[in-house]
Amino acid sequence: MAVGVIFAYNAMFEPDIDIFFDGWWTLFIIVPCFLGLVRGKDVKGNVIGILIGVALLLAAQDVIGFDLVWKLLVPAVLIVIGISI
Repeated sequence: MAVGVIFAYNAMFEPDIDIFFDGWWTLFIIVPCFLGLVRGKDVKGNVIGILIGVALLLAAQDVIGFDLVWKLLVPAVLIVIGISI
């Protein structure tokens, strides 16, 4: 429904809303992990998935660099595992 509304808005008005922003593909990681977290299934794995997805989204949006993502990925995963233990 939301995609249809965006396409209709683009057809009727001048401002162009692009649903394929830089890093849109990271939503395929973030959304399922968030839904799994809400349902209470595999909390540790879903938190790790959300962290990875958000880090990749920030890197794709040029908020942080991809090199920083890879440097922080392993420590973040270890912290989440340590908290869960």
